[in-house]
Amino acid sequence: MHTELVASRDGVRWDRVHREPLIPMGPEGSWDETLLLAARPLVHGDEIYLYYTGYGRATPTPGATRPERVQPWNIETGLATLRLDGFASLSAEGAGVLVTEPFTADGTAVAVNADVDGSLRVEVLDEEGRPVPGLARDEAQPIAGDHLRARAAWLSGSDLDSVRGRVIRLRAYVQHGDLYSLSIVDDAGRLTGAHTLSYDS
Repeated sequence: MHTELVASRDGVRWDRVHREPLIPMGPEGSWDETLLLAARPLVHGDEIYLYYTGYGRATPTPGATRPERVQPWNIETGLATLRLDGFASLSAEGAGVLVTEPFTADGTAVAVNADVDGSLRVEVLDEEGRPVPGLARDEAQPIAGDHLRARAAWLSGSDLDSVRGRVIRLRAYVQHGDLYSLSIVDDAGRLTGAHTLSYDS
């Protein structure tokens, strides 16, 4: 038994992402070889903690054709960790583009969680999908490297305060990297109502 990842946009309808274990089972003969059930995730500092229950092989597999390491295992607790928002990423091996769903701007900045070998640029679109002057792609300063909370910035010096209260979308251009999340934050870096955004395409 193992733990798999499911995802939902609304908390009602859920989809299994794939059938791969979220946390790898332990190697043969280990204390978490046969059962690995994760508890509710906890955010601790800049990581997500996943405590899990593990159990090793305590009885032979019926019909096994080779020797197995069987021990009187106790049920134990393990800990797996992920980066913030690290359950999944949108990966671009070359060039990739992401567009968020429309939302009402209620913060002053876009925080980017990404690990990018090339570059990432964020563009702000109006309700009709047109780039907002001063917040367009050609004025976006590139983000590169591994960051949990990089701030999107533009050469104009503008930020989301200039579109506060308006319905907007964000469009992210990624070259060679993984985008984990785009979040809307206030001046102090705190998440706002829009916080982590869902994407359209």
